[in-house]
Amino acid sequence: MRILIIEEEVSFGNKLSEVLVADGYQVDVAENIGDAKYYLDIRNYDLVLLGWSEEQARINLVTTIKKDAHKTSVIVLSERTDKEK
Repeated sequence: MRILIIEEEVSFGNKLSEVLVADGYQVDVAENIGDAKYYLDIRNYDLVLLGWSEEQARINLVTTIKKDAHKTSVIVLSERTDKEK
């Protein structure tokens, strides 16, 4: 299974990648939207783990992933505790 991690916090993205690779997954880490788009253009992913922010580009990226690679699952990782936004 190939996984793309999109996370601006480098240490968290790298740690998550290490854990997944140790379990036998193929993992790429993108630290920004530009890198994420590049990886999505050159590879097919089974899963995208997206570090969430309310940045419009991230919202649009989820839409693009589901349109262009509808079989790719997207899991949003968030530190937010409120459910209103």
